[in-house]
This record gives sequence, C-alpha cells and structure tokens, in this order.
Amino acid sequence: MLRVLQSKILKEKISNVSIIKKKWENIDVGRVNPHDVLLAAYSLYMINIEEAIGRIKRLCKGSVLIIDSHLYENDGLRAADEILRKLLNLEELPYCSSYTLLANVLYQLGIHPNIEIMRKRKDTQWNNYIEFRKLRYYQAGGWSSTIEKSLLNELRRKNLIVYINGVPHIRRNAIEVLLWWEN
Repeated sequence: MLRVLQSKILKEKISNVSIIKKKWENIDVGRVNPHDVLLAAYSLYMINIEEAIGRIKRLCKGSVLIIDSHLYENDGLRAADEILRKLLNLEELPYCSSYTLLANVLYQLGIHPNIEIMRKRKDTQWNNYIEFRKLRYYQAGGWSSTIEKSLLNELRRKNLIVYINGVPHIRRNAIEVLLWWEN
C-alpha cells in the first residue's frame, strides 16, 4: 500500500506530502510539523490507542482518515490465527486492533468519526502473514519452521490457500473500515 502511494506521489509530481513510516508510539510529535490531512493505514496495533489518537490530534490540523481492518468469521486470517494459537499452545493470541474498539476509544475522547465499512475479497500473501506473525508471536515461544509448515498444511486442508502467480496467499473475506473526522 505504501509503495502504491509513493509511486502515485512521484507520478503526479506531488511535493507537499510527508510519509512517516513508524509506529505511532515512536513518532516524536515535537519534531514533526502539523499536517492538513493525516492518513493512518493499518497502523494502530498497539497497547495504548488513546495515546496514539492524542498524537494524531496533535499532528493534524485538518482531516484525519484512519483505515483499519476487522476479521470476521469466514476470514482466512482468523482461521490461520486460531490454528496458530493451537500450534503454539497459547490460551489466546495477543491483542489485535478492531474498528469497534477504535470507535469506542474515539467516542470516549469526544471524537465522533464518520465510519464507512467495506466488505471485500483481499487475499494476503503468505510471506507477509508469516513475517507479521513471527514479530508478534515469537515471544510466545515455540515458533519454528515446523510450526510454519503445519500451519500452511492445515490451511491448505481447509481450502484457505490460493496460489497467485505460484505464490501462496491466504484466502480472505475482509472488512475494511474507514473512520474519518475533522480536527
């Protein structure tokens, strides 16, 4: 997604866009000038969402757009996470953001966002899923190539793997959510 944005910025010769590729908790708000429009895409995976929203409010003097996703029952990522939980013998997987939680936090902060929900087919490349999960669940212990292979085999058995140009992807039926408001 970031590569697409960067290429469009170059193609259109737009010079008034700043891309900050950092976790919200690592952004030094004192070193970044406020912006007219702020877009946060899939970036609110943290423990203190209220702090992240505070940073967003300080960094944006105009429109705020947040894009997030929500896993629902027949989504391949939800099935993959459940299989992974069992393979790693975890009670439950670590926290994952959802737009309902985010909307509630926003309301508690006095922000009443517009919310647009879009259902769509969005397959996730296997390597991207594995890299993200390794980062999040490695601390849980037990991660190995055997776990990875077992997970892939179980997803194949459940017909949740599709190959696109020879590359495995997890079959997804995603809910994408756009929350936006004026600061």
